[in-house]
Amino acid sequence: MLIAVALLFLVVCSLGFLFFSKQIVIWYNRSVADIATQEEALATEYKELKKRKAALNSELMGIEQKIFLLENELAEPDETAVVAPRSRKSPAKAAAQWLLSSGKITMEQYQKATKLTGRVAQDFVETCIVLDFLDEETIAMARRIMRTGEVPKLQSKGAN
Repeated sequence: MLIAVALLFLVVCSLGFLFFSKQIVIWYNRSVADIATQEEALATEYKELKKRKAALNSELMGIEQKIFLLENELAEPDETAVVAPRSRKSPAKAAAQWLLSSGKITMEQYQKATKLTGRVAQDFVETCIVLDFLDEETIAMARRIMRTGEVPKLQSKGAN
């Protein structure tokens, strides 16, 4: 009789163990499924936020360039520009502003070259050359501005 009770006890314990083990496995599988669902949702949200960030960065660059142009009282670039002296600014700053305002470099390139000037090359124009931002014609014009201090005068759109 004692053996029967012991066997019955073992059977009940085994069934209890199996029941709780199954419940743990079910809970684990549900948790993994929930985590996978959350991961997919977060991945989708991340992609959307990344696209939004890129759009906002692009918009910011445009706004910064407009602010830069307004702060320096520069108009939109025009191919019929004439040369005028810019005595208020250093030749290096004048060349940097001309490169940006004439569209020869982007605001992003301007910011990168500004940060690296002094480490990559001695001045802004040389830094742009090292970073391969400028073509030969633009290099010649930028060096001329650095040498003479004269920059092309930009005309407003529609002014001819």
